[in-house]
Amino acid sequence: MTCLDSNPPLKILDLGTGSGAVAVSLAKELPQARVCAVDISAGAIEVARWNARRHGVEDRVEFFCGDLFEPVTEEREGYDLIVANPPYIRNGDLAGLAPEIREWEPIMALDGGADGLFYYRRIVAAAGNYLKAGGSILLELGDAMGEAVARLFADAGGFEPAQVYRDYAGKERVIAAAKLLPAVNARERPDRG
Repeated sequence: MTCLDSNPPLKILDLGTGSGAVAVSLAKELPQARVCAVDISAGAIEVARWNARRHGVEDRVEFFCGDLFEPVTEEREGYDLIVANPPYIRNGDLAGLAPEIREWEPIMALDGGADGLFYYRRIVAAAGNYLKAGGSILLELGDAMGEAVARLFADAGGFEPAQVYRDYAGKERVIAAAKLLPAVNARERPDRG
């Protein structure tokens, strides 16, 4: 059973929502869900809010302007699902991007730091604090980053082994990990006594 099968309203957190495409799509596809969409750009939040109204889901998507988890710090262990498409372009590769990307996308939506993993590190390190036990996190992947991001989940602890999913072209596209249930965490802890 996945968190998407639960009866109470699902609580979903979309980090770096941008235009709101993922938040709006999830709200449309999962009518029982409540979605919290966060972006550091106030302009992006306005676009996402407009898209939610346009698609008739504005009553189930709440928008916050801020940096990753900062606007939702009071929602500890409150989410069934966390999704994000973080910036993952290595900053040394930004100049080589196609003009239609480089000239139209905000740099902060693209720049993932020297190795492209800057935001993955921040998200994975904090995600366990915001997921309910058994909840899942899904992150879009940059090119050939699956192994490195899976290692971040393993190093963080508290997650099932991460699974990488490929798109129709065979490229790594999404990584998913579920937060361990408390009983599993207890079994793995060394006895103290």
